Amino acid sequence: MESGTQEFTGPSEKERDTTNARVVDNFYKTIKKEGNMYTTRLPWKEDGTKEELPSNYPIAKKRLEAELRRYSKDKEVIGKIQAIFDDQLSKGIIEEINMEEDPVGDVVHYLSHRPVFTPDKETTKVRVVFDASAHHVGQPSLNDALHQGPTILPDLIGLLIRFRLGQEVTIADIEKAFLQVGLAVKDRDATRFLWVHDVDKPVRDGNLRVFRFTRVLFGVNASPFLLAQTIRYHRKSIECDAALKADLIDNMYVDNLIMM
Repeated sequence: MESGTQEFTGPSEKERDTTNARVVDNFYKTIKKEGNMYTTRLPWKEDGTKEELPSNYPIAKKRLEAELRRYSKDKEVIGKIQAIFDDQLSKGIIEEINMEEDPVGDVVHYLSHRPVFTPDKETTKVRVVFDASAHHVGQPSLNDALHQGPTILPDLIGLLIRFRLGQEVTIADIEKAFLQVGLAVKDRDATRFLWVHDVDKPVRDGNLRVFRFTRVLFGVNASPFLLAQTIRYHRKSIECDAALKADLIDNMYVDNLIMM
């Protein structure tokens, strides 16, 4: 390194550990059990990025226009996207809001989305993916404003060895795991997105619909942490045999359970 210059190497391991410990602590302070669901907050950074986060409404609108234009001659794709949103709305995963009403939180942010095709899957051949990394030049994205949180995974090698040694194995997974964790009301306006009443009409104010998520969504960098920490919190809080509880903790990988 030349004299007079400085090299930025990023946060030290100690700084990351301190930040992660604070993120975990805030998680435990804010998680709530509401009915049959846990509700959590987004882990916002405290460095001012949250306050600088733009609405991204113009980006979301332009991308929606491009999305509808691209699939204007493929009504099947548009129909499947519409069906996904209708299903999520009926299940309370998303909620429709009036754009003119005051937001419930202090951050209003719109996410772009696009369809992703998985023809090899039997059940979900089309899914909608949200882009929480979209941003204007020189401005932060939603992911920039959030702590990613620590990686919470068991020893994969140990898990695989136990799997090979077991004579009988029980395998299970959580269906649409991210969407099983509720998002606190104060953070929902940060997950708004746009759709239309009529796909054959222009993307204009009178034809626009505004939705926001009520659940933790895939595509946000903090979602894996929020899911893993919620599962860990639940496992520790349930009343069951101590050995069974230990097995649940040691043999859960993300949203997959392998019991020997």
